[in-house]
Amino acid sequence: MPTIDEWVQGLVADRKVKVVSSNDLVNKIHEKQNVRILEANRQKKPIPQMKSPVTTVPIFAPHKDITIKPLSLLHSIGVTTTPPIQNLADLSSTWAIIRYIWAFALPTPKQNQLRLSDVASDIDFHQKALLSDEVGVGMASYIMANFLGTPNSIDVSLALDDPCWSVQQQYGASPDYIFFDNSRSIIKIVECKGNQTSKALAMDQIRRGTEQLPSIIFNAMPAPDSYVVATHLTSNSVTVYIVDPPGEEKKVSDLKNVERASAREWQVNSDDLFVKEMTELHHAKILSFAGDDEAAQKKVGDKLESKRNKSTRVMKPESHQPTDRGKYVGIRQILPISDDVTIEAFKGLNEELRHLIVDSTAEKAFEFTNKFEMGSKDQGGSDYYTTELEREGSKIFQSFSSNGTMFEISVRPKMKV
Repeated sequence: MPTIDEWVQGLVADRKVKVVSSNDLVNKIHEKQNVRILEANRQKKPIPQMKSPVTTVPIFAPHKDITIKPLSLLHSIGVTTTPPIQNLADLSSTWAIIRYIWAFALPTPKQNQLRLSDVASDIDFHQKALLSDEVGVGMASYIMANFLGTPNSIDVSLALDDPCWSVQQQYGASPDYIFFDNSRSIIKIVECKGNQTSKALAMDQIRRGTEQLPSIIFNAMPAPDSYVVATHLTSNSVTVYIVDPPGEEKKVSDLKNVERASAREWQVNSDDLFVKEMTELHHAKILSFAGDDEAAQKKVGDKLESKRNKSTRVMKPESHQPTDRGKYVGIRQILPISDDVTIEAFKGLNEELRHLIVDSTAEKAFEFTNKFEMGSKDQGGSDYYTTELEREGSKIFQSFSSNGTMFEISVRPKMKV
């Protein structure tokens, strides 16, 4: 059994993940769509709306091995799944990423694939489902940032509660996200899936995703690309399947509101207002990730009032963490473990970026985050930068993202009494 020291050290070891977007994958999805249509006809039910034909994503066709560090994946999960407004349930889940420190097996000289640990493989069904869903979200977010140029995100189900959008989500609580770049001119709609059961289930998840993905129709902006990303986790490897369902190339004008024209189509009256609201929700999210509830609530105002729990304690970031990439403000959590070490986690936001988000303009904030570009997307460069160091007897492992956030795990011996 690895020591805690070894587990944490393994968080910054490079791991391989295979991303598949092949013609064979596309054909399997089309077969499952045809079966779905035949079954609906047999039962004399309406044929479900679905995006077809799906296509491959060229950068991953037919498949591509990518490198990822578990610490960066945890960081990706933490930021993407953090809501812009905290409530009591969110407070307990905000630090849930910490439990996934143990989710991945250590690399060996012969095996450096990202894969589940025995601990993660032995948890109960409901915990497995949650782990799979959240790793699926984190992996999709990592791919969007590193290879498709969109490091910023908002949760669609929360965004739809914004009255400025004037829409209601008509399907289940699946993890739909909008990702966008710093210029806010490239927007992508992503359906994220995850499972530990089988490749066949991943295919079914993608098929269902093609029925859930909406289209966004702008007045002047181009129609966003859409993706379904399904992550299959096993004790031997992690494989990501990704397809590109088609979008509708329509333009509309003279609409009074953002409204749903069908179960899969949103029409946007004001492109500028849409981008403004999208930006504010993203900035509230990363403020919330760093524990700055007060600033996050000011950023979204009363837009998400129904999501706010009135009894939630309003927090401010308390910890200032100096790094070689500037100073970060955020919050710390000590993990209760019985070993002879103390593990602390820190979630933070670059202090200068926080100032620009709170006191300046979105344009200046995104200009600042452009300096965090960390590598070439098509050559395997990363929008996540990790480092490890020792300070006052503590081993510290840090992950920095191009969106201006950081996630840190530190390990130190417990004081003898």
